[in-house]
Amino acid sequence: MTPEQKKLADETIKSGARRAAESLFADIAMMRSWRDKPLSDEVLRQSASSVLNSVSARLWHLLDTDLSFDPNPEQKWVMVFSKLDADVRNGGFYQYFWNTEGATLAELERGLFFVPHSDFRSLLEEAASRASQHDYTRSWLSRRWEWWYWKSYQKGADQKRFDDLDDLYFQLTPGPLEMVAEWIGRNFPRIKK
Repeated sequence: MTPEQKKLADETIKSGARRAAESLFADIAMMRSWRDKPLSDEVLRQSASSVLNSVSARLWHLLDTDLSFDPNPEQKWVMVFSKLDADVRNGGFYQYFWNTEGATLAELERGLFFVPHSDFRSLLEEAASRASQHDYTRSWLSRRWEWWYWKSYQKGADQKRFDDLDDLYFQLTPGPLEMVAEWIGRNFPRIKK
């Protein structure tokens, strides 16, 4: 590579990284603005992922800061799905059930009737069914000893309990984010706070 080509490549990488960082910071600023004020219909004009992120950020913020906030079933479903989607995108269903220690399994199952698409609902039902066959809670000891914690995680991950479902999650058309964002739009009066 010539020095000119290297310089051009470096500038291209830097400008791409700069654009990505600017986009990320804009998303963070937007989510913070939604988090701190009641949601309006304006949030529904965002992309599917921004709709979910903005609404869930607001609901989680209320849960953390407003002792009188008692999420209704629709709000709980948005909160559960936002955690599920983030974990599935980063490490699959196994990561979701591991990170939540299975604590959201009952809420996930209760929220299935909100799922707007039968293939999506079937996928989540199967994931919940498989998850219910295993204990994802961790002992005090495994939380204290990091090596034990990761050994336990890896043992379950090596079993590839959800790999086929992870693949199906990303093959759904329309995608889960789009389906849930559309559902949020239809149910927004019950979700916004």
